Amino acid sequence: MCRDEWDKHKRMVWAMILKEAPEDDARDLLQDICLAFCKRLPKPPPIKDKRKFLARITRNKIVDYIKKRIREREHLEPVESYEQLQAGARDPDARIALEQLFRRVTDLNELEKRVLSLRHGYGLQYPDIGEALDITANHARKIKNKAAQKIEAFYDREGGEA
Repeated sequence: MCRDEWDKHKRMVWAMILKEAPEDDARDLLQDICLAFCKRLPKPPPIKDKRKFLARITRNKIVDYIKKRIREREHLEPVESYEQLQAGARDPDARIALEQLFRRVTDLNELEKRVLSLRHGYGLQYPDIGEALDITANHARKIKNKAAQKIEAFYDREGGEA
């Protein structure tokens, strides 16, 4: 049963993974996701929408992977403007640089850093950010906008680009 369900949705999972991870890491993620899906599938209560359930598992595993990459690679130069922050969405190295930018802008609190990182660094949508941080999508949007204003003010004070 698991094999049949997995085969129906494997291409969707693979496409989601490849947006965020290099192929070598993507293969490991694919295997982890398959195992998590197959472990849960036979347990009650039955899963009504297996595609949606698998997409959620995939999204969670990708977020975990990205967080791990951030912790492992702290050595990159920070970005120099808010425009670079917005432009660096899909590149793992750019995501690391974003994290370093957040450390330079000391006005940001932890929640603001996390929302900006998930939105601009990882390309997550506000509902996904809200789910990951246990806040509403609207609250995530407001936090992102406030944090963006703080970064722009930082660059105005420092004489850099905004």
